[in-house]
Amino acid sequence: MGQTVSDIMTKQLVSLSAGDTVRDAARRMREANVGAVVVQKNGNIIGIVTDRDIVVRCLAHDGDCDEIVLEEICSADLATLRPDDDVDHAVRLMRDKAIRRVPVVKNGKAVGILSLGDLALERDPFSTLGAISSAQPNNELHAREPREAERLERTVPAPLASVPARSYTANRRAS
Repeated sequence: MGQTVSDIMTKQLVSLSAGDTVRDAARRMREANVGAVVVQKNGNIIGIVTDRDIVVRCLAHDGDCDEIVLEEICSADLATLRPDDDVDHAVRLMRDKAIRRVPVVKNGKAVGILSLGDLALERDPFSTLGAISSAQPNNELHAREPREAERLERTVPAPLASVPARSYTANRRAS
């Protein structure tokens, strides 16, 4: 038998309750340096929330990150894998459904998560995605003055706070 999902999945799963707020998820993502959290209710997985979900389903609609709960914005039509699934099956599932992260479930409980980054590190560590996935985290808030960083940290959601404001324009000029 080939390589299984459990061989390459991320086992340090980050999960929150369906009743936790969007801000709780953003903070937890920042602390754990992850882009997704698994959402659970009564001990069972009910969905997944990504940093993009927070932006598109909450912030873009002027949602209150302290009021909206994860159950309201999580992707509930969830594709999952089992730890003993073949990695080739996982690749096909992710390709066919155009998904970047898949919770790994055993006996109804989330035991890990498989991401495109996990696959890239395993299958082609020298590819661009493999290199990005193995890079050190870039989650420091960049600002000109310490007080400005503190102000931004209170107002900018964690997934966005990690992007330096000047990097986008600097990169555009360079290209």
